[in-house]
Amino acid sequence: MKNVKNFFISFKNIFFRKKNIKWFALLLICIVAYTFFRFQKKVDEYIVENHDMYQYFTGFRVDYNGTIKLNKDDEKITQITFGDDTVYLDSTPLYFNGEKKALFPETMSVVKPKEGSQFRINYYTTVYQDLDYYSILDGKKNTKLVNSVLYDGKDLYFFIENVTVSFGEKSIKLGPLSYIIVDTFNNTVEIYDFENDAGALYENVMEEVIIQNDEYRLNASLDVMYFNGKSRLLIKDISKLKQFS
Repeated sequence: MKNVKNFFISFKNIFFRKKNIKWFALLLICIVAYTFFRFQKKVDEYIVENHDMYQYFTGFRVDYNGTIKLNKDDEKITQITFGDDTVYLDSTPLYFNGEKKALFPETMSVVKPKEGSQFRINYYTTVYQDLDYYSILDGKKNTKLVNSVLYDGKDLYFFIENVTVSFGEKSIKLGPLSYIIVDTFNNTVEIYDFENDAGALYENVMEEVIIQNDEYRLNASLDVMYFNGKSRLLIKDISKLKQFS
């Protein structure tokens, strides 16, 4: 016991010398910084092994095979690497082959038109079928989605329920995991129908694009949601939104 007591006394005397406190503080800062940057690097990467994925661009399917790695560069732009190829991504979701599951390369918002509210979900969040409904997995947090649309703050709307998309004389029914991209600058509407694995691009769309079902209604051309007899512009700066829970 005497030896143990002497050890702690010696340690206390060494540690609490002013010179040594500075070194210990510097060491602690280095450890914290290393842990932070290592964790940040881990967060900025998403690796899929032994599972093929795909995306649709302007109506055409692009497949990714082998080990697939997503990461953020210094400008926080998402890259996907597969084999020897690297491609820069936007918010267009990636799909897991043979599963009812999609992953978002960018931060998205959860729009709840019935409530007139919006929330934020982080990049690399996945949406998947869970029994008879759909859920999102954001990090380690799993949340059920009901009466919601996912929105990238720009042009893309992603559905987790049956909806009808209308513009002009067209009325297109889409199921869960489908999406549309409404480009009002170029007057185009890009649609991906998940159930039929079919992409389409509509040009010269001059009419407003309306998304609706029995529960809610959205104007995708004006980025407006309608609720309780009111209307509200969607928030485009997703970073200002509260985290979805």
